[in-house]
Amino acid sequence: MSEPAGIIGLVTLSPGAFRRYARSQWVEGVADRLHAVLRQRDAALLFTYLEERHSLVACEFQEFGRGAELLKSPVLAALLALGEYKDLPGEDIIVVSESLLNFASDPNFRAYLVSQGATRDLGPRPELPRAALTAFATVWPRIPDPHLGEEELLDCVDPSVVRALRNRKNAKRREMHDLLRAATPKAPIDIFYGYRFDGTKVFDPHDGKPFEGMDPFTLRMVHAPTNTAADAKRIWQGTRSLEGAHSPSFKVLGGADGIYALDRERAYRSGQAGWEVIPQADRATFVHLDFGYAKDRSHVYNNGRVLDGVGLNFEIDGCGFLRAEHAIYHYEVRLDLDPASFEVIDMERHLKSINPHIGPYRLRDRSGVYRFTRFGMGEKLVREADGP
Repeated sequence: MSEPAGIIGLVTLSPGAFRRYARSQWVEGVADRLHAVLRQRDAALLFTYLEERHSLVACEFQEFGRGAELLKSPVLAALLALGEYKDLPGEDIIVVSESLLNFASDPNFRAYLVSQGATRDLGPRPELPRAALTAFATVWPRIPDPHLGEEELLDCVDPSVVRALRNRKNAKRREMHDLLRAATPKAPIDIFYGYRFDGTKVFDPHDGKPFEGMDPFTLRMVHAPTNTAADAKRIWQGTRSLEGAHSPSFKVLGGADGIYALDRERAYRSGQAGWEVIPQADRATFVHLDFGYAKDRSHVYNNGRVLDGVGLNFEIDGCGFLRAEHAIYHYEVRLDLDPASFEVIDMERHLKSINPHIGPYRLRDRSGVYRFTRFGMGEKLVREADGP
């Protein structure tokens, strides 16, 4: 599969049910992470919360593994407990797949049906209930990355829902075009996120400067956290256009916290000066991972930088440590520890915190026990005791 590995669940819980779920023993540290994301209105990486419906309707977890590894994810275990807390009628769906939205074309996906008080395993490659797929189709336009699997998904649902979605989308586009044609300097139009059009130019929402050559009729928001927008021909970050980027295919990976992007030819990282090409990256095999890591067929990266000594066999734990055959990293920092015997002693305590990636940590390998600190204090690895 070309898209990142992931778990997708479509569930319908009332706010009260979700609060009970978040406090339950089923989810432990996972719930802290999910609840923290819900508190950030712009952070839709894990959950999309539609407040106007007062229900949790979609959750998306990326890069927990591939194939059978997905079925061992603690997040899946937490999702499977949803039936115990569901207090709204109807049946919902959890899909385990290596493709985020295009699961309909994944030959290995597995599905579970969630109803009040029960969750039922539908087995590998099931015939999903049309009602569940139709419900999911009404959600996907709200999910941050609309490029993934749109047509394949819509092919599986009720045609009347497809027509309604497309008609609504086209009607909104026509309405906005009418407003743009009527815009004047005295009566400018707010397009979205503070982008303003006065009939001649679009103005930046942050500094009020005009975009030279931006087309308001094809303007779309690509990624609000990095102030990235696009028209039919160019990618814009602030009032600067991204040289050489292919606008129609440009997408940011990883939701609100995404630091990587792809277009049809290149991979990018978000740096201090904006989006930068990752020169070593192989676009065709590039995927983002948790904690700022990424990989392609030749390299592993953190924040766009190649990590030396890391082959293609590695694992990333819930605290952001990457363990490979010959190297240990915490983000871009390489630790002089033995990979074969490395462990985070206080891992369970960190996983129950809202920010498990922030230390200090107690680490151990065959040579001793260490205290590792970073984030605002620099990087410091101090031996506390010798090994056995």
